[in-house]
Amino acid sequence: MGQLIEAETYLLKAQSSASDIMGASKLPMEFRTQAYCAFYAAFQDLVKFYEVLGREDAVSEIIIQSKEQALKFLGQVEATLPSN
Repeated sequence: MGQLIEAETYLLKAQSSASDIMGASKLPMEFRTQAYCAFYAAFQDLVKFYEVLGREDAVSEIIIQSKEQALKFLGQVEATLPSN
């Protein structure tokens, strides 16, 4: 059980760290975009992790939270694009 908690903690920290970098407006967009890729990879791993454990409540929660964070970041990306 301890190893499962440790694995979950590492996955959540990876996603949180990537999210922090995504939100760091002073960093170049290239770094922030790479952080988004890491965020998405951690998201996929978390969903698989929770599915294997049969924790559908956690799957739903991580999907909702991740979607909100991703949409926020993608809105920031869109704001940096030149207007036509």
